[in-house]
Amino acid sequence: MNRLLLPLLCFCLSWGLTRHLGGKAAAPVPDISPGTTSRSTAGGPGPSAVRQPPAEFASQFARASTVDWQALWADFAETATLTDLEFLARIPSSLPSWAGRDPNTVLRGLATEEVALRGEAMPRTREGIAALAERDPAKAWQGVQTAKASMVSAAALRMLAVRDPLAALAKWKTLGPERGPVWTGENDVIHSPLGSIFAAWTRRDPAAAMAAAEELPRGERRTAENEIALTLAYHDGPAAIRYLLQFGKWEDF
Repeated sequence: MNRLLLPLLCFCLSWGLTRHLGGKAAAPVPDISPGTTSRSTAGGPGPSAVRQPPAEFASQFARASTVDWQALWADFAETATLTDLEFLARIPSSLPSWAGRDPNTVLRGLATEEVALRGEAMPRTREGIAALAERDPAKAWQGVQTAKASMVSAAALRMLAVRDPLAALAKWKTLGPERGPVWTGENDVIHSPLGSIFAAWTRRDPAAAMAAAEELPRGERRTAENEIALTLAYHDGPAAIRYLLQFGKWEDF
């Protein structure tokens, strides 16, 4: 049981830190979720629009207040070409992950979503595939099968699991090597397609996710159970601890 103390402590600290940060007052920021920030219609530049170069826009976006981001993006998207959007979809982060809201990271998400909305080309990033999966699951799954990359699979399956976790799990079982985890080198994050499914499933129905994990083979079960525990830890530390304690010892987890 001693080997269980360290992970339990980590979960408690994670939960406590999340609650502490969540309780602090924060400046209002616009909703930049996929459903509210991209244009509701696709198409590209209008007849009288003046196109702004993407690098120039990125600089303007970074200097602007967050409350102006949504309006700035709406204006830019009206004139942006597919080339402009692909430029922004690959723009590197301007701030380290711990420094807060990075304007370039926001731009990457908005640009990849806009590409998916227009349907002009299959997104080539996990953000773009995730945005496409939210709106056109069948087309997003075609992208997964074409890319054959764990990072892409994880992004699509996470969004598919929000709608139907059982269907997402069934699709995961049809994958080849891309069904396994992959380390991207970005902030030491490991993208696991199976983990993405169970993270979304746990947020939707923890009991059902736990029951489904029990039905998996041992190695895959550990991946699912780990993701369940991590997801619980960010929302309910005591629940995560109770879930871990049922395994008795760390080797069983």
